[in-house]
Amino acid sequence: MRAATEADVPALAELVRRGVETYVAFMPAGWATVDHDPMFGPDYVRGQLRTPGVWTRVSEDEDGIVGFALFLPDEDGVADAYLASVFVDERRWGQGLGRSLLAAAMDEMRRRGHRTARLWVARDYERARRTYEAAGWRPTGSERVYALDGTPLAEYRIEL
Repeated sequence: MRAATEADVPALAELVRRGVETYVAFMPAGWATVDHDPMFGPDYVRGQLRTPGVWTRVSEDEDGIVGFALFLPDEDGVADAYLASVFVDERRWGQGLGRSLLAAAMDEMRRRGHRTARLWVARDYERARRTYEAAGWRPTGSERVYALDGTPLAEYRIEL
């Protein structure tokens, strides 16, 4: 694993797009990603990488970036850190990469002195929720809907 760089921005944005496209497996019939979602754009990812206090790690194989994690200070002030992204290429699912990226992020949160963290995950994404819960994250019961594509989201928090 290594820190993400500006040169990684297109690959990270593409990995986010491909990751969200897999939601079709658990979302209601007719759901689809929205091509104009800013999360899929290099400018959005570049903005995250330039945020003061951001932390990233990418994992690569012979074909390029296959996973990444990113957290930043929680701008809403609900927690110390906000885990904005953990994405793993579908072809690498089940190999422990997501757990490794999540553990690295949590270790760094602790190293930085963060006491609490939060994240939002697609409510019906059982695979991701199991990963977070196995690492000690717990649902708060708070939910919202991602306005661009209608994805129901569930909030998770952890005491570090």
